[in-house]
Amino acid sequence: MKECCNLIPVKSNNRNAIRVLYKKIGQPPEVKIIDSIYKLKRTIVIKKLNIIPYQNVYIICHNKKQMKSMEKNVILDFSHIAGDFLVLEIDRRKREFKSISQENIVWFTEDLMNRSPVSQDIKPKIDMKSFASYISNGIKRSNSPKSNTSFEHDLINVLNNIQLTLSCLVANNKKGGN
Repeated sequence: MKECCNLIPVKSNNRNAIRVLYKKIGQPPEVKIIDSIYKLKRTIVIKKLNIIPYQNVYIICHNKKQMKSMEKNVILDFSHIAGDFLVLEIDRRKREFKSISQENIVWFTEDLMNRSPVSQDIKPKIDMKSFASYISNGIKRSNSPKSNTSFEHDLINVLNNIQLTLSCLVANNKKGGN
């Protein structure tokens, strides 16, 4: 009889609090404390939420079916996330949720803000007509000894802006926009 009872899984005793980033639509990410990992796991199962790997962290968000009727929150490289979501770390060996580190809080707060659509009709930050002059000014500035910014930094910013603009244009065309 005792052997049979040992096979029954016990309810998780992991009720520790963890620190996560919470991102609401149109607002900057903020640090939240989730009181119980067990409650978080239960919510994921009940609401059928997705856990998506993103760089060295994980995003807990609505599934694709639920996202169809929601407003976009962030635009990733080849997809987007609609609705509110959480960012946290997972120890893959132990298969446990972990608090997001301070370094990741700082980095992902800025990254998610840069990936947030300003509006559905987003305009590029750089006028495409002056793109060539912007690049040539960047080259002159990066070659000067008093340069505060590097050409590589400017180029990455330009490429990120182009990527964000193209993503929004594709999204607007799917909605029937111009």
